[in-house]
Amino acid sequence: MANQIIDLPTGVQDNYNLHRILQKNNQAQYVVTGTVTSGLPIIASGSQGAPTVPTWVAISVSGSAPIAAANQIRLVLINSSSSAIAMVAPNASYGPINSTTNPPFAQQSTSAALAGATSTTFDMVLEATTVQYATTGAGANGALLLVGGWTDNR
Repeated sequence: MANQIIDLPTGVQDNYNLHRILQKNNQAQYVVTGTVTSGLPIIASGSQGAPTVPTWVAISVSGSAPIAAANQIRLVLINSSSSAIAMVAPNASYGPINSTTNPPFAQQSTSAALAGATSTTFDMVLEATTVQYATTGAGANGALLLVGGWTDNR
């Protein structure tokens, strides 16, 4: 497959706006342009679920990646709360943040002593049209889960 620029609807009500996406071979990623694609799509934010139990919340990725064509998704987990836990997994069978035998697929912990945001980018094979998310990071400066791209299986 050659390199190509493809467009996905932004979900804006007029449906004329399209996200810019760069695809090289089977790898696709959002292209932040500063206009229509002003940032990566946010699929979850704020305090949801409970990382210490855990209580997972299913987050749909279908609006941000072509599920029929994607077998792997690139996610960005940002935690900018002064004291928070954030974690992501492909299914709800993963354990709590402090598990040494069944930890979450990706996790972050911040404390008041660690000023500023932490960011983790990772690829995860999709097991469903959702990923599991739990965080204590609330508010506008809390945790965010974004889609950066995907691996096309066509």
